[in-house]
Amino acid sequence: MLRRYICLSFTMVSLFVGVTGCALLEPKSDEEVVAQRAQEWSNALLEQDYSSAYAYTSPGFKSRESARKYTKRYAGSGIWINTNVEKVACEVDTCEVVVKVRYKIQKQNLTASTLLTEKWVKVDGDWWLYHSD
Repeated sequence: MLRRYICLSFTMVSLFVGVTGCALLEPKSDEEVVAQRAQEWSNALLEQDYSSAYAYTSPGFKSRESARKYTKRYAGSGIWINTNVEKVACEVDTCEVVVKVRYKIQKQNLTASTLLTEKWVKVDGDWWLYHSD
């Protein structure tokens, strides 16, 4: 009886691991990949880690704007409280991402939120934040 229980338990564990393992091997959708990268990018800005945030920008953007200048672009992120990717909509090799940023209003001790709409592009199989200027 004990042997049958052990075999049954082993079979159930094997089945669970097999099903779970297959789920882990499924590739993520473009929307999932971009949502994750956009959240990592906005988290880097929240932490004022501008060099990490800059690393998410497209190669073309990096060729025309330095990391130092990029810091000035998001200098206001110092008042951010949190960020959350609200929406990702992709078509072929571009995605539109909406990030909700909650921030503090210094003099009034209040908080507010705004939505950042950013474009992400796929270049050589990888997703990058695209800035047109």
